[in-house]
Amino acid sequence: MQPTFKLRNFPFRGPNFGEDINGMMGDLSRDLHDIYNYLTEVLSNQNTNIEVALYEYYATRARTLEMEAQRNWDNLLKARAGETLNFIQDFRKTDNLTWGSGANTIAEANRLRFDQPYGQLILPYNRVKNHFYSLDVSTGQPIQEPNLTVTTQALDEGTPVSVSETDNKNAFNGINASYWKRTVRFAIENDVSQVTCTLQVDVPASLLTKSNVLVLHPYPAGQVDILNIQYSTTTADPSITLPGFPSGGVNNATMLRYHFAPLEITKLKVTLRQRTPVEWDGYRVFSYGLQELGLQLVEFDHTAYSKIGPYQSNAAVFKVHAPEGFTFEQILDFYCDPYYDTGADHTKIYYHIYVDETLTTEVWNSEDFPNPSSTPIGVTSHTPSILYVLAAAGFDSTNNVSPVLEKFALRATVE
Repeated sequence: MQPTFKLRNFPFRGPNFGEDINGMMGDLSRDLHDIYNYLTEVLSNQNTNIEVALYEYYATRARTLEMEAQRNWDNLLKARAGETLNFIQDFRKTDNLTWGSGANTIAEANRLRFDQPYGQLILPYNRVKNHFYSLDVSTGQPIQEPNLTVTTQALDEGTPVSVSETDNKNAFNGINASYWKRTVRFAIENDVSQVTCTLQVDVPASLLTKSNVLVLHPYPAGQVDILNIQYSTTTADPSITLPGFPSGGVNNATMLRYHFAPLEITKLKVTLRQRTPVEWDGYRVFSYGLQELGLQLVEFDHTAYSKIGPYQSNAAVFKVHAPEGFTFEQILDFYCDPYYDTGADHTKIYYHIYVDETLTTEVWNSEDFPNPSSTPIGVTSHTPSILYVLAAAGFDSTNNVSPVLEKFALRATVE
């Protein structure tokens, strides 16, 4: 949209011609009218996009509920047939989360930090220092560190018609409403299947303190592959893979967070790939980037784990429901990721299973009992329709990291 208004020159104390005045006012009127129509169209498109997003959300939610219902019905049918049932608890879901009850309720200060977007249970935070931004004490708004050096490099983007990107520093400002986006346009007949690039940031010398947490929010979420996250502790280019990052990368990445022993990171490099093009305005378009890349130093709570009173430790409790009309008979296996502490690996992750919400009748714990896969746990005498699985953790002082709990599963029979 281009303005049509043209400034007319009116002589000082000279004659002013109505034609010029009327023409200038006409230009202003047309521009205002065009602006009004443009804003109306933008608002209409925005409302349409919101409506489409809502419909897609409702459709996705319906499919999720359908899959959950199918799993519940599958367990019900297996129970009716006397078969073994599998129960899986992913820590992206809160519907089975509880904190016990009565005297053994887990106190607010001792509750594991439940971060649903990352699917993680971790120790509570005491303090957090962000290396790329700080919060304004008067407004509470993020303020980006002024001396960031950020570079983008195309690795495999073929021969596009055009490449554009927003400010790559947007990935480091702590503001979720802004992001770095790289848009690569090809002719519609081009058969290119993917594009890749890297984003590198140098940590300002004034901020060179140790870090132990990295968070990454890709854009668009679920459509970008993170092929590698590398770092350097010197002036050399990043070449060391971040601890905990999988060797095969993360395809269709959503929000990611990695915990590691404190490192004095000087440079970070992320390699991204987009394999999902769209047809837009007559072009084959790939868009990818980051909403946020954060580097933090987190001080975790160091409350010691207590086997005698695990509900006094940093813990959380999850309910496992038998199919309606059935009670648990035997627990045949228990598995978790990461695996619970066996004494040799120092994961500092512990599990207890109770048959009551008050957490008084324990039937198994990961320290004193072998895995139920070798010695099944009979619970028939308690006739429980719900099992209460307590997950507890303590700070891993051997490796100087916080444990990260992501999921557990158990196999059982019902009657």
